[in-house]
Amino acid sequence: MNTFNTKDLFYIIDILGSLTKEQVKVTIGKNSKIYLQPEKIVLSTKFFQSWICPPCEINNCCNKINTCLFYAQIPNEEMKKVFTEECDILVDKQGNIEKSKLYVYNRTIGCVYLKNYRCLIQDYKPLQCRIIPLHFDCYKHTIHILKRIYKRNWAMKCPLKILPFDFETFKRDLRFLKELNQCANDLNLKTFLPEIITYLENNEIEFKKGNLPKNNIIIYFNENYSA
Repeated sequence: MNTFNTKDLFYIIDILGSLTKEQVKVTIGKNSKIYLQPEKIVLSTKFFQSWICPPCEINNCCNKINTCLFYAQIPNEEMKKVFTEECDILVDKQGNIEKSKLYVYNRTIGCVYLKNYRCLIQDYKPLQCRIIPLHFDCYKHTIHILKRIYKRNWAMKCPLKILPFDFETFKRDLRFLKELNQCANDLNLKTFLPEIITYLENNEIEFKKGNLPKNNIIIYFNENYSA
């Protein structure tokens, strides 16, 4: 029986759970988590930033995660060469339990797809690897979607840099959100990702012109909520 680092497997599930539209319990192995619908979802102006993550000797990100999940479905043969193992996942919606499988890349020491601090599978690396530096921070039942450097990396002299808006980076972020949404669909999880994606697509032309939001965008707000 394969042994997986369930903490790492929950990395992406935690993001999907933070954006859930309904109460859901997710179980991987012996670990379970319950996710509740947030009261508010905010797309921060800090989402509209570019970034660069140059090859570095720190490898605090690339070598930290041991078990990388991908989709419940793998779209092409190249990805299947990387994600060769499977892991069961149970999604419980108030007693209605659905079982799916996650394709997993599992490693014990380091990543075999790193060479000279460069990734050899850029086009199909795990969602965990591509999410940096996008964050879904939770504060007082509100989810803030933004880009920032990991706090621990300041002390480690992380070379990642946050830069002004760049349309190509925006397009890359949009593709990532769509793949994240596909992951949610594969697992039959209802999230607010479609609303986020729709807002970004509807305003894509304005963003390309450089007309970026001056204030944070409220994607969802529960009018019945009182802090």
